[in-house]
Amino acid sequence: MKKSILILFLIVVFASVVFLILKKTKIKNIECKNQSSNCSNLIYEKVNHYKGLDVVSSKRLIERTLSGLGQVSKFSVQFMFPDKIYVNLTEKNAVFAINYIKSKSFALIDNDHRVFLFSDSVSVPVLYIDSSDYFQGFKPNIDTRLPDEIIFGGEILLDMNKNIKINYLKTFDGGFEAQIDSDIKVLFPSDGDRNYLIGALALILSRLNNIEQKTRIETVIDLRFKNPVLR
Repeated sequence: MKKSILILFLIVVFASVVFLILKKTKIKNIECKNQSSNCSNLIYEKVNHYKGLDVVSSKRLIERTLSGLGQVSKFSVQFMFPDKIYVNLTEKNAVFAINYIKSKSFALIDNDHRVFLFSDSVSVPVLYIDSSDYFQGFKPNIDTRLPDEIIFGGEILLDMNKNIKINYLKTFDGGFEAQIDSDIKVLFPSDGDRNYLIGALALILSRLNNIEQKTRIETVIDLRFKNPVLR
């Protein structure tokens, strides 16, 4: 019994000494890595803010900060002797973005069709949403899942970007409108077979491309019906 108490006492003393040392040690360097390279500037600036604090405080605040960031899916924070903290994390990548027309902010969407970040600029395809459209009740917030109609529009956007150069895709009359070149508009429904829609569009475009640009007039390709309509 006495031996067990002594061991417990020594453990408590050792832990206390370690804690005091960590509280006295100031962090002079914070290294942050994601799944492919260095962390994004936004995340690095947030974690680097805690440089100069003691080990315990710096580690706790970094963990709290990362837990509140939607663009971080998982992370680990480790102290490295003598005065460094190493952060390893997985950052979410935007698949596409949505933007309410006339708004300056873009909502970035991940693979689970959830909003994970707002930004003033993006480098991914953008689906523009008319605030007067039929899903105007949807308000994008962090970790909010998109309505099925917007998910469908985003997937149409990604499908088109693979092979077709478009100027924009936006909500329109209960569905979606895409502008191709300066004289072709395409109308999509809010749901349906994407493979059929994109295939039909590709076939129609190939035929239109055979027409001389000079003689071609503005064309609307309406894919909202069972059989595509040109007008």
